[in-house]
Amino acid sequence: MWVLLALTLGVGVGAVSAILGLGGGIFMVPLMPLFFGFSIHESVATSLLTVFFVSLLTTVMYARKGLVFWQAGLLMGAPAALVAFFVGQFAVTIDEKIVTASLLTGL
Repeated sequence: MWVLLALTLGVGVGAVSAILGLGGGIFMVPLMPLFFGFSIHESVATSLLTVFFVSLLTTVMYARKGLVFWQAGLLMGAPAALVAFFVGQFAVTIDEKIVTASLLTGL
C-alpha cells in the first residue's frame, strides 16, 4: 500500500513541480510523516532526493526548448548548493518540533 501511496505522491508533486517550480518542501515534507511515519528530517532528506530527480529531468526538458538562462542559473545555483550543504549539516540538529512549526507557519 505504501508503494502506491509513494507513487501517487511522487506523480502529484512532480506535476506541480514541473508547472510551478515547487513541490518538495511544500507538499512532500509535511505529508511524508503523515502517510509514512517518517521523521521530519527523514522527510526533508527524502524530498531533496526526489527534487534532485525532478529538477534534473525537468531542466533537461526546458533546456531542449531553449528556456534555461544558464548563466543566471549557475550564478544562483552554485552558491545556493554550497550554502545548502553547510546549512544541511546544522539542519539535522534542529529539534523536529521547530522544523514542523516552521513548515506549518511558513517561516
